[in-house]
Amino acid sequence: MGKASSAKKVARVARAGGGAKATKNRSKPLFPVSIGLIVVLGVALIVFARTSNDEAAAEAPVANQDHWHAAYGIRLCGEGFAGPIQVQDDPVGIHTHGDGIIHVHPFTNAASGENATLGEFFDAAGVTIDDDEIDLGGDTAVKEGEDTCGADDKPGIVQVAVWENAREADSTEPEIVTEDIRGIRFTNDSMAMTIAFAPEGADLPPPPTIPTLDNLSDVEPTTGGPAGTVPFDPATATTLPAATDQSTEGTSATTVAPTDTTAAP
Repeated sequence: MGKASSAKKVARVARAGGGAKATKNRSKPLFPVSIGLIVVLGVALIVFARTSNDEAAAEAPVANQDHWHAAYGIRLCGEGFAGPIQVQDDPVGIHTHGDGIIHVHPFTNAASGENATLGEFFDAAGVTIDDDEIDLGGDTAVKEGEDTCGADDKPGIVQVAVWENAREADSTEPEIVTEDIRGIRFTNDSMAMTIAFAPEGADLPPPPTIPTLDNLSDVEPTTGGPAGTVPFDPATATTLPAATDQSTEGTSATTVAPTDTTAAP
């Protein structure tokens, strides 16, 4: 009985071992299948990323193809419009010629399509403008929570009035943007923007440089690389005083001086 019992145990162990080996052998095909799935998934992700990048690059304004312009003005507490920014650096193709116009002809995908934003212009112009402050350099700076407007000290906020069609600005209401100001996109040619620090609900008039859109000298698209520093041309520029008489919000406690910026060497 002892020998028979031992023989049965050995047989059971052998069968169990064989079954485990068979199961192990059957599981091996799953490994190459898993590797294949990972490879297919990786290729699909690469194709998707490339397609997305191609679509983004093809979205207007297209790099080295589109050449747009937008009139702008900076208005602080109803004291008229500050003088046009004079810094004319052009790192990505969104810049100014000191004429109160934003020139949008990107030469890199970093500033084309959905990347063509007001923030790119601020960076090129060397000014700090975001959801909380406007700092044009020198003493021309205001900040939410610290500066107020008018004799009654109304709190001011940074806001941008955006007109899709500058030539209809006098007869249409603008979109008022108070958040993600740097992310405001240039979506078409001949836009207009009034960048302001004013009480919420204040009337924001269109920028006075809109007529300059019909008197532009640089209308050929950029096809090379950075244009660098563009000389200021007084014949095509619109020179504004430190404060015009287009005030609709009343008097202000903030003094607006000309933009203290100079063209880069």
